[in-house]
Amino acid sequence: MRTKRTNIKRGTIIKLTAPIEDPYSPKPVGARLQVSGVDDANQIHGHWLPPETGCLAVIIGVDKFKII
Repeated sequence: MRTKRTNIKRGTIIKLTAPIEDPYSPKPVGARLQVSGVDDANQIHGHWLPPETGCLAVIIGVDKFKII
């Protein structure tokens, strides 16, 4: 199955508009991620900006965020 392509580019900063409730690395509303890339499963990968840490991906279509 092909996934819809996204135009979120490397270096873009996204901000969560709803929390990600992950048992190992939860993220609150307002957490920011600097994008390093988007994979074929529509998961946004990158580096969480302080004070957040971890390697949790943001899933397009599941997690709520905005581009800032």
